[in-house]
Amino acid sequence: MSRPVRLAMVHVHNKLESMSDRRKDLLRLVDQAGQQGANIVVLPERADHHRTHEGIKAVEAGKQTIRKVLGLTAKSPWMIALAALAKQYRMLVIPSIVEVDGQKTWASSPVIGPDGTWLGKYDKTHLAPGEKCSLDPGQHLEPIATPFCKLGIFICYDIHFPEITRVYELKNADILLWQTMRHDRFERDFFTVALPARAMMHGLPLGVATYAVDDQLWKRSTWNSVIYDAFGQQVAGGIAPANSLVQATIDLDLRPQLPLEFDKSERLDLSGYLRHQRRPELYEILLKKPEARSQ
Repeated sequence: MSRPVRLAMVHVHNKLESMSDRRKDLLRLVDQAGQQGANIVVLPERADHHRTHEGIKAVEAGKQTIRKVLGLTAKSPWMIALAALAKQYRMLVIPSIVEVDGQKTWASSPVIGPDGTWLGKYDKTHLAPGEKCSLDPGQHLEPIATPFCKLGIFICYDIHFPEITRVYELKNADILLWQTMRHDRFERDFFTVALPARAMMHGLPLGVATYAVDDQLWKRSTWNSVIYDAFGQQVAGGIAPANSLVQATIDLDLRPQLPLEFDKSERLDLSGYLRHQRRPELYEILLKKPEARSQ
């Protein structure tokens, strides 16, 4: 069998600019991805405002200003424009936003479906230092079902908790999508090793949408948006000097396999086989609260 899916990861050259200019150019890139046949378009973490003039001032001012200036809902004009593009090209569009929901403020990744409606959303579950002052932590790790596949989404700081992607694998996600901000050179070198391994261990493709900034570009130390297949091989991505798209077609049914026996031709799905070999009774420490582990 074969299940090809066309991915487009939006890569942002994160120059300091106005929020209106940033949002306008992101719409241009999403439109370009649709014209080029993308099924799934993924934007970096809070790409609509991160490192814009308005974004910097709002974060400095605190939670209420963040909600007022940066907060979005499904009915916000920019979100309506994204939904129109999703509907026009019959594709998924996945931004990463500050979502205002009553008294709650989420770092949210809504999945806008081919009909322009939200099919679901992921709320960032693990907040980085400082984010707890302005954001509420998400409480669910559920793959989001779409017409193309089941998505396992996580955001920036979430990457430090491998339990997240393991849960998505056990809940039968078809692909992992990581939306993040820019990273320093050390982090780039680390993730260049860690992310392919994560894809291969779970037997799932992994798409990354992120940024580069000016000093990274001239130092040639940028870490670009990238796409890995289920074998952990990079199939798209590289240093990009401007806002751009990183695109590839991934076969969701092409997974690492294991010989049933070394002298026979039968093959087993590697990640499925490893799932059957798991021994949850040995992992009970994972269920204990942090304060209980030191006792």
